[in-house]
Amino acid sequence: MLKENDPVHCFDDGCEIQVATGRISRGGIICNCCNETFTASRFLHHARGDHVDRAYNKIFVSRMNVPLMICQLQALNEQAKRICGGYHHVQHPRASADTHDDSCIICADGGDMICCKKCPSVYHANCLKAEGELPNDWLCPYCECKYCNNASADGDHPGCCEQPADLNTPIAPFCGTACKKRQQVGSDLSWTLLRRMDELSTSFDGDLYDRTKWNSKIAIASRIMEECFDPIIDRYSKINTIQSVVHNCSSNFTRVDFGRFHTAILEHKDEIVSVASIRIHGPNIAEMPCVATSQKWRRQGMSRKLLGGIESALCDLGVEYLTIPSAGETVDTWINSFKFTAVDNYIEKELASLNTLTFPGSTRLQKQLSRAGQKMVVHDLNLDPPEEE
Repeated sequence: MLKENDPVHCFDDGCEIQVATGRISRGGIICNCCNETFTASRFLHHARGDHVDRAYNKIFVSRMNVPLMICQLQALNEQAKRICGGYHHVQHPRASADTHDDSCIICADGGDMICCKKCPSVYHANCLKAEGELPNDWLCPYCECKYCNNASADGDHPGCCEQPADLNTPIAPFCGTACKKRQQVGSDLSWTLLRRMDELSTSFDGDLYDRTKWNSKIAIASRIMEECFDPIIDRYSKINTIQSVVHNCSSNFTRVDFGRFHTAILEHKDEIVSVASIRIHGPNIAEMPCVATSQKWRRQGMSRKLLGGIESALCDLGVEYLTIPSAGETVDTWINSFKFTAVDNYIEKELASLNTLTFPGSTRLQKQLSRAGQKMVVHDLNLDPPEEE
């Protein structure tokens, strides 16, 4: 297993002459000749003076004389065990005859709630915004099609919808440099929309190296989130919520099923500086429950730059609103600096039929993104986003 300060080295293009040595740190590879910290690809460029693909295969861990790629893969496999392979099977307490959840799927609080007849989900009557008394055999929005009101295994029936109920079709982390999910703007900053890929994933046609590289980026994004947030452990399932969101872990419990989350990553010269978690709920709403910036890059406008890219991509997809759960001390910042507003009645009603992530005591905010006929504008991430009218 790779350790802090492990020595590494790389060779020339012919793999005959050792041209540079360094040591592993949490921030990257520290070069022994200049004491600067580099990402793997930039360490190779610094040592050899040329652009090198697949850097993890060409940097060797000295004490084992194996490529860094092998150590990365071992570390990711260990991490996969800690997150249960990306799937959390929530078991009910053996001492309890009640198989339902103990937290409202909309507000995440407990109390007196209405139980779905088919699944473990529970809701506060006020959160549902229901008109009139609900029947004893009531089905939640994830067990009933809202178009025909008949039972459904997974939300709305595709044949009943006038438009796709969800834009989350399986995608690879990168479709290529021209893909709109990856924006390389200028020489310094770029942002990417990606997700963790496991060995059984059928939506990614890249090889082992590519998957290891993308999953390594997800691991770094998870670490940045951990720097900014205290651990949030779900009281019923005991799941680490933030970690599970970043690693898009699925579950048999709807409320903690985070399988459709993607991670937006802002990079400065291959160094990840800011990250955000995104989940799209069809053409109406996307949610962004978590945003974090690496400590080194805070108070430099990186979250604002990342949000500008995210909003442009959501506009391109035709998503109308972005919602967030905001802690009390940050509400004014989101409203005054990022142009969010309190959720209106329309969005509140829409959220009542969706599985969105919120936290007890947080305030839901919204921002309108796209309108009819509006085209996507990709902001230059090396500049501040333009002021809104």
